[in-house]
Formats: sequence, structure tokens, C-alpha cells
Amino acid sequence: IMKYPVTCRQYLNFMNQAYCRNAVDKNGYGYYKGDEFKPAGQYKFIDVKEKKKEIGDILFDEEKGYFILEDDEYLDHPVGDVSWFGAHAFARWYNLELPTEEEWEKAARGRTGFDFPWGNSIDCQNANIAGCMKRGFLASTTPVGKFNGEDGTINSPSPYGAYDMAGNVWEWTNSWYGGNFKTYRVIKGGSYHESKGVKANLESLSTWYRYWVDPQSTSGKYGSAVGFRCVLKK
Repeated sequence: IMKYPVTCRQYLNFMNQAYCRNAVDKNGYGYYKGDEFKPAGQYKFIDVKEKKKEIGDILFDEEKGYFILEDDEYLDHPVGDVSWFGAHAFARWYNLELPTEEEWEKAARGRTGFDFPWGNSIDCQNANIAGCMKRGFLASTTPVGKFNGEDGTINSPSPYGAYDMAGNVWEWTNSWYGGNFKTYRVIKGGSYHESKGVKANLESLSTWYRYWVDPQSTSGKYGSAVGFRCVLKK
């Protein structure tokens, strides 16, 4: 499994490569071959903005003819605003796959049984969660791998060495949420919207918690704050 979630830089490179090969259009739509529950067709991969609305937005520059990130300082932050279809397309482009829910959870806590990748408690030194930003600053993503023991953080990898598996952004998995007749996909890990001070939020950040989202979603709390990482299967 990838050590970090896919970054804006990595996704931007994918979008521009795919655009050059007519695999996506400038509005962020690309082709999905379909499966037994979703028909083949064009699906939105990522929410491409016409103009900057939020920090870290991906835009299409009409003059340059390619996708750009409005704020370069967010290039190494995890990508958001990406649908399950966009995550799946990225993975397949590089001959990778999205992890199943079981694979993701194993990577997050191994055989430890911990609530969080590093142990049974969570704080602002372990992960990017709600309430940790300095007063006057808007909550947002942080660079991947930030919680590595430097700059006042605690080194917080999973037993398998993966970072950011709690907080920052939720992550798509390849698993269907079975209770909804194969309509939704499972997401894991919680995001910067979740607070340790609210029980329901705290559970959302745990390795065992699962939530469901429409695979076409690219906006709202469970859209803009959903990213992904990939696995290489041998």
C-alpha cells in the first residue's frame, strides 16, 4: 500500500497526462467501463473549478491548455474533491488498485487491534483533526507525512509504515457498502473535519470505523475531504 495518500501534485500529473490522451475532458469527466452495478459511461473524476473557490482547488487553465493547482503550496497535500471513479481511474492508469476495506484496515493497524494506527489515543500531535488549527486559520488539509516526529509532531505511522491513515482526508476503498444494495462505496480514516472531543467524530477516526458515500460524490463534507491511496497487488 502507498506510504501516503495521493497528493494534489500526483493527481494533477495524472489529469494532464489523461487530458493529453483524451481520457478526460477539461471539466474533469472521464470514461468508466462499467460494472454489474454501474453502467459504462462518462463520470466526473474530480470537481474542476472554473475559478478558485477554496484552497487547493484544481482548475483548468484555458490559456495554457492544461490543469493547474491554484495554490502551489498545496501540491503535497492529499487530493480532495475526487470521486471514487476518479480514484479508480488514477489507480488503473498506473497499473495499481484501490485497497479493499479489509486491506486498508490491515495496513492501518496490522494485528495490533489498536483504535488508531499508532495506539489507542489520538491528539493534534498525531493527526490533522478538527480543533488543531491556530485561531484565525481555516481548517484544511496538511502535507502528507507531516506527523513524522518533526516540528512538534509525534511520529505516527501504522504498523506497516503508512502515514495519514487517521485524519487529514477520508480515503476511498474498493469495497461496496453492502447494506445499501451496492449503491455506496466504503470510506475509511476520517478527516480534518472530525474532532476527538465528539464521540461520533472520534469513532470516525478509528481504524475499524466504516462510512459510506455515493461513488460519484465530489463535494460536501464527504466529497471535498475524501482522497485515496493505492495498492500494488502481486
